[in-house]
Amino acid sequence: MRNSFLKLSLALFSLTLLFSACSNDDEIHVEPDSSIKLIASKTSIVPFEDIKLSIDVDLDLLYNTYDSITWKTNGVVYGIFFFAGEKDERDIRITDYRIGENKAYALGYKDGKAVSIDSVTYTVEKPKGDFFNIKWNTKIKNEYLYYTTGLTPNNYLPTHEGWTKIGGVSLNLYYIVEDIDREYVEMFLVPWSAESNFKSTKTISTPDINDFNWHPDSDDREALEVKYKMEYTFLSSYITELYGPSKYIYEGKDITQTTLRDKYNELFKNNHRDFPPAEIWITPTTAICLVQANNWVGGKNQRGICAIIAEPLQR
Repeated sequence: MRNSFLKLSLALFSLTLLFSACSNDDEIHVEPDSSIKLIASKTSIVPFEDIKLSIDVDLDLLYNTYDSITWKTNGVVYGIFFFAGEKDERDIRITDYRIGENKAYALGYKDGKAVSIDSVTYTVEKPKGDFFNIKWNTKIKNEYLYYTTGLTPNNYLPTHEGWTKIGGVSLNLYYIVEDIDREYVEMFLVPWSAESNFKSTKTISTPDINDFNWHPDSDDREALEVKYKMEYTFLSSYITELYGPSKYIYEGKDITQTTLRDKYNELFKNNHRDFPPAEIWITPTTAICLVQANNWVGGKNQRGICAIIAEPLQR
């Protein structure tokens, strides 16, 4: 009898310890995970197609954990005059023109140091439309696409109290539909700079296309000439990468003496920008031309700013 009572007492005591342990476990406070977690809306795109990146962490938790969040991407989809970002500060829309595999990053900073980082990988595939992802005779309104760089902390230049000068370059693709028989595409580079008051806001940043100085002194003729050569080299090389070597090219220094005017007039309906033609590509559905302005400097003609023009191939 005494042994039975002792066993019952030990069982009740063990049960009490079990409930006590469970109660203590329920009271343990688990800190929420504030590490940066980056998710992407898609993993592959064509040039100028956008990807939405999102930081999958509670917004209040982000504010309480980090001093700032910085994006490191190749480019954003916003035009230079429309960079408003997304409604949710944890989101950004990016794009890319670089064929192949690329990465985008989000970093959380505390006391000037990056304490959390995450990245996503995406692939840029060659476009399958008539020109980039555009298919002729399928749209009834204009479309404006952008790839904009330059909002990077390394490029912030102090100007006056609370203000910062920023600069970069925008690669623009404008699809213009004027009527059923008149549609064309223009692609061109726009170096840009602006002053913005970032004193009391958290910055969103993207790096430049490369380390090229898109903002030389306007009085520096040699630097401007280098910039125009860079525009030509980039646009020519990029179109060649996508559509193969050009069929016609004018290599003379004086663009006003181009030998491609007759071929241009044969292929294109419109005299875009009144720039002389410098290089022409022909695909099964599209005529593409690199046009270049004349730049009158020091009493002689030099090549100036450039643009890519594309129209449906005339049958």
